[in-house]
Amino acid sequence: MRRPRIIAPSPALKAASLLLLVITLGTGGRAQDVGGPVVGSRGSKVYHEPGCRSAERLSPENRIPFATPGAAEANGFRACKTCKPNQAIRMISLFQPSPAGPSSRQEKDDAPTFSADVAPVLVANCLRCHNERDRRGDLDMSTFRSLMTGTDAGPVISPSDPESSELLLRIKGESTPKMPPGNTDLAGETIARIEAWIAAGARLDAGANPNAPLAEVAVSPEELRNAALARLSKQERRDRLVEEAQRRWAQAGAPGEPTLTAGDRVLLFGTLPEARASRAVTLLDQAIPAVRSLLSRPGKPALGSPMEISAYVFTDRNHYAEFVRTVARQEPMAGEQARADLSGEAPYLAALDPMLGQEATEAASSGASRSLEGLLVEQLGAGAVTATDSNAPRWLALGYGALLAAKVEPRGAEVARLRAATLRAAQLGWTTKANEALGDVLDPEETRALGFSLLEWLSAANPRAVGPFVRGMLGGRERLDEGILQLFGASREQFLTAWGQWVSSRYARGR
Repeated sequence: MRRPRIIAPSPALKAASLLLLVITLGTGGRAQDVGGPVVGSRGSKVYHEPGCRSAERLSPENRIPFATPGAAEANGFRACKTCKPNQAIRMISLFQPSPAGPSSRQEKDDAPTFSADVAPVLVANCLRCHNERDRRGDLDMSTFRSLMTGTDAGPVISPSDPESSELLLRIKGESTPKMPPGNTDLAGETIARIEAWIAAGARLDAGANPNAPLAEVAVSPEELRNAALARLSKQERRDRLVEEAQRRWAQAGAPGEPTLTAGDRVLLFGTLPEARASRAVTLLDQAIPAVRSLLSRPGKPALGSPMEISAYVFTDRNHYAEFVRTVARQEPMAGEQARADLSGEAPYLAALDPMLGQEATEAASSGASRSLEGLLVEQLGAGAVTATDSNAPRWLALGYGALLAAKVEPRGAEVARLRAATLRAAQLGWTTKANEALGDVLDPEETRALGFSLLEWLSAANPRAVGPFVRGMLGGRERLDEGILQLFGASREQFLTAWGQWVSSRYARGR
């Protein structure tokens, strides 16, 4: 049988050119909306204004043009310190949203604020009836401005005068009809915070937009939960996690009580040998800062919960499966070895130990193709992507988790398997497979392999572009085409071609 055809780099796209393809092909596009053409030096990796003396002295073979400073920076070039061509660059828009204005949610210790103490209550209890369309009782609460405007009869909030504020009187039941209607009563503490906010002047948080939808101004339930947890001491938070771990361990049917191995940000529960547990915790602690740095966006920190991450390690498949059923309330997938949920009040990683609790010295005879550390670190990466933004595409979560694990198991069988799976896709119809992966329509394992490959390629070709690319894609896969154009100045077709040729060149060598 004839060997499947592998896409071979054309003469115009030799190995050295592949690293620059997504930039050089895009010079006719708009790699960035800000800044004009610049000239880079292949030798020094510095870019200049075209009129800079250093640029004028460059030989033709050492000169490389870029459409914008953004394209040059994405390709790893740094700005000339003399002509400063990057003063106009703003690596924001799609890939780095503009940071929100300064917030005064905590202007004073425990001082009530609109975003934290009032807006969430109104969103949860009032907006269904008092919105721009319905305006029950002629009152629109959809924005801060409309709330403070009140009704045709006058304002419903009198700053600094709670006793004259009709909204507060209705909430307290001192004026009719009571709000919210029926048997729904706000908690006394909630009412007291609203009253204190009015007494303090009923001000909007500094920097917030008075015309923004109230749901955007309101602190999210997760932020409120994290703020409450942050007020606890570290020991109080840890005590909660230990109690929860004992409950979850018992639900899984695992015998006895798990041993706790504590790190800076990770608590491992299990019955592993001490040295193996300590190594796993150490590697997770080391990975967390890198994950945070890559995934955090302005106003949206990744892994922002004050709670430590619990890592549950089981040595019996039945106990692991029961943990998934009782905690995640799902059936484990066939062959599943690990999973994560980093979005809740007690964020966790869970794994079935590939060595089934043996000492590290017995690894050679265990037949395990994965390490425990690799499994846990992979779930940390994948779980962090999903927890950071629920819109993140599946290929990004699975691919980033696999890439992170590859740093722990760089020469392991799993990395070889992922590369082989991607190479098969290149042999069988690259453009179709790549588009299906980026559309999240392939099965999870193929999606994981191609997601890993995409991020591995970018890490090799344009390492400085990885962060902006990943953070941009957190918002959803529909942002891909615009993102490729803005960051790389290339079309999707050009982007996929460069990626596929790198796969065929790089992965085929390892066969």
